[in-house]
Amino acid sequence: MTTVEDKRSVHRYKIFLQGIAGWESGHNLDLEVVDISTEGARLRAIKGFPIKEKDVLIILIKGKRKCKLKAEVKWCKEQERFIEFGVKFLNLDIRTREELVYLISDYALNDLL
Repeated sequence: MTTVEDKRSVHRYKIFLQGIAGWESGHNLDLEVVDISTEGARLRAIKGFPIKEKDVLIILIKGKRKCKLKAEVKWCKEQERFIEFGVKFLNLDIRTREELVYLISDYALNDLL
């Protein structure tokens, strides 16, 4: 049986950063970034706002530098008090990709120390 992890072509890094997700409807949601790669992330938020597969949103990750990313929800999993959801980043231009790589490498280095 093939798992989601088996299909990934890039490594994901465990990371715990705060962020905000925004929908075109104007709704915003505070969230935590649980893990991240250059292709996507696993996010966690308190239940309350309905998150659906294929939703497109803007994510602002608050690290040493802020990183703003457009993403599509690929899966959702409800837990007792939280909802976890996976996103795939969309249409990353070179500058945004560089900011994302900086964010990931900074936290990956700290993880090694």
